[in-house]
This record gives sequence, C-alpha cells and structure tokens, in this order.
Amino acid sequence: MGTPEGQPAQTGLLRRILGFGLLALVIAMAWMIVVPFIAGLLWACILSVVLWPLHCSIRAAVGKPAWLAPTITASIMTLGIVVPIVVVAIFAFKEASQLLHQAQGLLDGTTGDLVGMLRSLPAVGDQLADGLLQLRSEGTILEGVLKANKNEVVSFVAGLIGGLGRNIFELTICVVTSWCFFRNGDELSDQMRRAVLRAGGSYASDFIPAIRTTLRAVVYGMVVTAVAQGVLMALGLWVAGVPFPLLLGLLTFILSFAPFGVVFVWLGSGIALLSEGRTAAGIALICYGFFIISSIDNVLRPIFIGRAARLPFLLVFIAIIGGLSTFGLVGLFVGPVVVALMLALWRTWVQVREAEALTPAKAPGVDAANGSVPGR
Repeated sequence: MGTPEGQPAQTGLLRRILGFGLLALVIAMAWMIVVPFIAGLLWACILSVVLWPLHCSIRAAVGKPAWLAPTITASIMTLGIVVPIVVVAIFAFKEASQLLHQAQGLLDGTTGDLVGMLRSLPAVGDQLADGLLQLRSEGTILEGVLKANKNEVVSFVAGLIGGLGRNIFELTICVVTSWCFFRNGDELSDQMRRAVLRAGGSYASDFIPAIRTTLRAVVYGMVVTAVAQGVLMALGLWVAGVPFPLLLGLLTFILSFAPFGVVFVWLGSGIALLSEGRTAAGIALICYGFFIISSIDNVLRPIFIGRAARLPFLLVFIAIIGGLSTFGLVGLFVGPVVVALMLALWRTWVQVREAEALTPAKAPGVDAANGSVPGR
C-alpha cells in the first residue's frame, strides 16, 4: 500500500510546529529562571561595556594569569560603588540623628518658635498653630506619633531592611557577572557579532557599535551631570550659609542619579533657612535650585547623550522618561540603548531600500552586462 502524497508535507509541518513549541517552552523557562537576576545582569552589562577600555588597559599592563585583570577591574568597580555609598550612609546617619533631635525640639517647643511661624501663615496659620498646641498638651509629639503609627513604622523598617538585602544581592550578582564578562569579553563579543550578522546580514554590523556608543554616552552624560549638580549645589549652599556644604554637595551627586533626587537637597535646605528666619537666603536658595540645579538635569544630560549617541533631543527625553517608568533606575540606561537600537534599525532599513531602488532590475533572460539576450 503506497504512502499518501500529502503525508510527507504534513509530517514536516508537524515537526516544525513541535520544534517551535519546544523552543518557545525552553525560552519561557529560561526567562523564568533569569527574572530574579535581571536587574543585576543588566547592571553588569552596562558597567562592563563602560569599563571595558579600562579593563583592556589593565590587561595589557598585568598580562597573565588571565584571571588577574578581571579581578582588578571588578575590584575597582566594586570599590567605586560601595565606598561612596558607605561614606554617604555614615554621614547621613549622623546628620539624620541630629535632624531628628532638632525636629523633636522644634515640635515640642524647646527650640525655635514653630507656633509663631505657623500663625504667620495666611488662611490656615491659626488652625495649624492650635493643632500643634493641642498635640503638645498630650505629651511628646514625635514619640506620640510613632506610638500611634507603630504598625506602619515597623512595616517601613522591615521594607528598608528587605530593600537593603535585595540591593546587596543584586550588587553581588552584578560583580560576579561583570567578572565573567571581563574574563570572557572578547569571546562573548565575537559571538554576539556573529549572531547579529547571521540574524540581520551585513547591514546589522553597526548595531553592536551603536549599543556600545549609546551605553557609554548615557553613563558619561549622567556622571557629568551629577558632577555639575554636586559642585554647583555645594557652591550655592556655601554662599547661602548652609552648614556642611561639601557633604550636601556629595549627597547631591549621589541623588542626581535618582529621579528628582536633588530636589530634596535644595528644597530641604531652603525650608531650613526659612524656618530660621533667613527669608531672603531661603527663597534665593530655592529659586537657585529650581532654575539652575534642576535645569542642568533637564538640559545637559539629554544634550550630552544626544550628541554622543546621535539621538535627537525628543527621542532622548522619551527614552529616559520611558525607560525610568518601565524598568526603574536601570531604565535610565536601558531606555536610550533601546531607542538607539530602534533608530539604527530604521536607518539601516532606509539605506537598504534606497540601495534597492538605485539598483536596476534585471529582466528575466537578459544579460546584465550588455543587455543582450543569450543565444542571439
């Protein structure tokens, strides 16, 4: 009995369906496994690309063994991340303790005249002052607020501890993965280049350089912005007479990587000056922070990133805001890279279409060299 004519085609189709289904299953399971580590892996990719020139210099200087240069580069990267965080955390803890003590004295009436300041406010000043006096009559205000919201305070502290543990875990993943990238970076780069060429052809050869250039431009742009904001903030605080201007300038540098982080520095300092009765200095510092410090973040960073990565200003703005809202802090780097890759794809497609349009179509049976038909 013969085999039906359509059976081989059906068997081949079934095999392809099963193959694609198995591939989709493997990809889905791999994604589920990688998801808990995705933040640390993304940070490792970003830092490895940015620090690769430094690693190449260290590797050329130290030579063999092969593990030594990656270890040195990863150690420098870790110290560059951990040391500033620890130093700022120590100073911030000391300043926070003093600030909490001053706030308690201000609320309890042992320091300052908060009641008089509240009564000077229009419309709602008397009501706020009477409410503060009522709270004072019931005991220590800050202690009473903490006791009344004990569950919320415990939840907040637990969240801080959990966030600290999660960040330490992500930092560990980032450092270990970065060491692997530094150790095997040449091989990984070659594999990625071949994979991109296989998927997109010769026109895709510019994709990896575009990603590398954009990543470095984003990181360098953010660092330049952070340095400018930190220096100008320290200068403005020193002129306004705010204590610890260098410390607050360093804090501004750190917070500039977070969205709207620097606002807490200049706004808090301005409010502190206003509470001390230094109205002119407080208003001037708030205006300085709003018009100068914040404008640096909104203007300098997009311009710097756009010039280095060849991205229009509008696309840079959309990439930063969209990446931030989608991926969190790491989206500040991922967003511009994704947009740059899409723009590279668009430019490549346009170039291919233009090349095809300029290439004359070859008619069937016609010799392209002389336009004659073979055999005549």
